[in-house]
Amino acid sequence: MKLFVSTVIALTALFSVNAMASNNTYVYSNLEYCQLQTQGVATTQLDAYARKLGFVPNQQECRTLLQPSDNINDRQTASNELRIIQSGSAIVTNNAKLIHFNN
Repeated sequence: MKLFVSTVIALTALFSVNAMASNNTYVYSNLEYCQLQTQGVATTQLDAYARKLGFVPNQQECRTLLQPSDNINDRQTASNELRIIQSGSAIVTNNAKLIHFNN
């Protein structure tokens, strides 16, 4: 009987810890905060998001994060990095994938 009770208690504790851990898997980012801000969501929602994030991104950070980047330069940089990584590897990627990975 003691074994049964201790097993039930152990399983209950295991499942409750697992349930609590699954509630904290969302990742908050300053990019998403800035996107919400530009979409014009309610101030209370922004305040709650900032509390979860831990800080409020300033306007300069938001401008930098929301600027469109130079995709051609990013592609070339990624292709060069992949070539460097690939140089000592037995795995070879297709060149078409290196050029058109962002499409």
